[in-house]
Parts: sequence; C-alpha cells; structure tokens
Amino acid sequence: MKFAPLIGALKSASPIVRRSAADALSEIGNERASEPLNQGLKAKDLAIIAGAYSHFDQGDKPLPDSLIIRALNGYGTQEMAEHYLDDERKQVKAAVRAWLRAKGFRFVSYLTTGGLRRGIEPSARTPATSR
Repeated sequence: MKFAPLIGALKSASPIVRRSAADALSEIGNERASEPLNQGLKAKDLAIIAGAYSHFDQGDKPLPDSLIIRALNGYGTQEMAEHYLDDERKQVKAAVRAWLRAKGFRFVSYLTTGGLRRGIEPSARTPATSR
C-alpha cells in the first residue's frame, strides 16, 4: 500500500486534512505509517493527535492529559470523546463530559444482556455536531 499521499497530507495547512490523514494512517496500523504520526506527536500537532489518538494512547505510555484535552477541544470528534468517556483520569473525563455537553450530547445508561452500559446520544434540545 502506498502511504505517500496520506503522509504528505500530514503537512497540510488545513488541520482538518491533517486530522483526517492521521486517522487514516492510524487505522492502517503499519510501521511505515507510525513514524510520520510519531513526528506529529513530537511536534505536538493537535490535529494529528486528535486524528490518531488511538494509535498514540496504547501500551504503557498513554498520552499526557493536557495533550488529550487540547486535541479534543481543538479538533476532537465524537469518536474521540467516546473513547475517553470512561477514562480513569479525572481531568480527561471532566474535559470529555464538558466537550460532549457543549456539542449537544447527553449521557445515557441502559441495561443490556451484558450488564449496564453507558453512552451518549444527541440532546433533544441542541442539534449534535459530531465532526
């Protein structure tokens, strides 16, 4: 698979393009895709961090709280917020909840055969914008 167009898009002036390219590269999960993403993390590019949060936040070295919060507030998506909704870190959890409320979501709990589940849904009062 050729990664050059996606890797090149990580240098775009548009943060939306950088976030989307980072998301695509993180989904590929290839070692060749990791290095350009890691360069974006090193540069603290919040759009790249928001796009590839799941790539960065795994293993024994999770992303710092401040980077998660800044990336979420700047370029986050509903999927990113859902990923961190039940995070053990209080600051991250509080920031996610504030972000979701600001975007017009509400928190719900429901019972399934697997037990109690929590999630989010658009609020009836405010139209939700997930991206």
